Amino acid sequence: MIIGQMVSLPKVTAVYEDGDEADISADVVWKSASTSVLVKDASVKGLLAVKTTLTGTYLNKTVKVTATVEEEYVSYAIEPSALTLTLNKTQSVKVTGKTKSGKLINLSSRMVWTSEDETVATVKGSSAKSLAEGTTKLTAKYQGKTLSVPVTVKAKLTKLAVSDPSLDLAVGATDAVKVTAIYENGRTLDVTAFSAWTASSTKVAKVTGGVVTAVGKGSVTVKAAYGGKTVNVRVKVK
Repeated sequence: MIIGQMVSLPKVTAVYEDGDEADISADVVWKSASTSVLVKDASVKGLLAVKTTLTGTYLNKTVKVTATVEEEYVSYAIEPSALTLTLNKTQSVKVTGKTKSGKLINLSSRMVWTSEDETVATVKGSSAKSLAEGTTKLTAKYQGKTLSVPVTVKAKLTKLAVSDPSLDLAVGATDAVKVTAIYENGRTLDVTAFSAWTASSTKVAKVTGGVVTAVGKGSVTVKAAYGGKTVNVRVKVK
């Protein structure tokens, strides 16, 4: 509960020995263990920040409910604001709330977390775990406020492979090399056009978009870089 806010008392159901059930909410008499939490009719109101027990009585039977009264949070900060994960990785999300009095409180464990698509990523507590490639959204709720964190799951790039690890060319000749990205889940992708190409000596060969052109006699190493990985092609020009 928020300080000063009036909320409804919980619904109470009586279960009888023959299995019958009945809503007895209107007949339960409630009492608060703290003078800072007031019970009136079917509602309860917190006057100060406190954690206490509410006891409901009906026909000599009792039920107890923990009541937590706290300050209202006027703003929230979520970090990180977006997640990008590789497969089978876990990352925590931190939520900080600012109260009316200016206090900063870590609310990560108090939020109610859900994942829009649990086949892509699940969330437990404030920790997200990636399961499959795709996108989803984590939602966190508290005190009527809803926060969201977009999640992108990508398989980790394990290596690059080339169609021809070595080329023998005559001066003036050209040949095309294909680069394939291989991911941890076995997925492959042609990244030839997206790779950064360089040649160790442009006097021997030049390369553009995977197309190698022999310029002069000698040996040269052509390198393709993509996603933090590199792969080499040995080129001999005769």
